[in-house]
Amino acid sequence: MLANFLVPILDDGWRFIAMFAAATLAAALTGLAWLFWPLLLLTLWSIYFFRDPPRGVPQDDGVLIAPADGLVQMIAHAVPPTELGLGDRPLTRVSIFL
Repeated sequence: MLANFLVPILDDGWRFIAMFAAATLAAALTGLAWLFWPLLLLTLWSIYFFRDPPRGVPQDDGVLIAPADGLVQMIAHAVPPTELGLGDRPLTRVSIFL
């Protein structure tokens, strides 16, 4: 169970975590308890948000890999936007709610 919480942090997330942690520490050292608790929650949320768990990608033929984690909301045929240059025939669109 502890392995679910001890996952690597995305490199770009460390500066945000450090900023929130520094503000939390400053609030704690100055005795601003009303500010400390919200900042602590923001610090913990930023650690959760910027986690980068390892992913296992199957290498089987005929397997479709989703570009994001989430819930598939809709699978439908739709004409792609013209600016993508994919033509005007309907293609399969998969909508994922993150």
